[in-house]
Amino acid sequence: MRLFWRGIGGSRKPWLMLMGVALMWAALHGFAWTLLNALGDRPVSEPWMVLLGLATCLTFTMMLSSAVNQSVRMIFERGDLDLLFGSPLPPLRVITVRALAVAVHSVALVWFVLAPLAHVGVWLGQMRWLGLYVGLAALGLLAAALGIFITINLVKIVGSRRARVTAQIVGAVTGALMFLMSQISAMLDSPPE
Repeated sequence: MRLFWRGIGGSRKPWLMLMGVALMWAALHGFAWTLLNALGDRPVSEPWMVLLGLATCLTFTMMLSSAVNQSVRMIFERGDLDLLFGSPLPPLRVITVRALAVAVHSVALVWFVLAPLAHVGVWLGQMRWLGLYVGLAALGLLAAALGIFITINLVKIVGSRRARVTAQIVGAVTGALMFLMSQISAMLDSPPE
């Protein structure tokens, strides 16, 4: 967690950064309050379910791209696995902690943006929004597992130096494809000119 904090710039003026994060989180709670009040407690219609499914796919591809990047960094670039495996800790525990760190890192930004929906939903008496925590945890663990698997195989194919760049390119292309797929329904529904 300390390395994650340093990676996002936490060592320089932490109070200023924490104030900015707190203000942004308060603004996200305000946006969630407005959105959930507008939606009310009515059932979700089919177009909203399709949009929610596409948003989940896009979120998962972002998390997977982040997990692959973190896996490359944590497994190959830091170069401390030999030292950790030589310590009295069991190797399975070292790998488990590294995998959980990848999962936390890949889900942190998504949780920061979506958690206000769960908080405001519970405040409004809609307890179903608590499922957001379970869903994000499951997506984070799945992204970490797939990210480590992809990283190990990517390093076998292209080498450890090129694996990170390749992972970023694959993540960007996947995100662009997901965006284009979300626009297909709008293009199909538009009348011909």
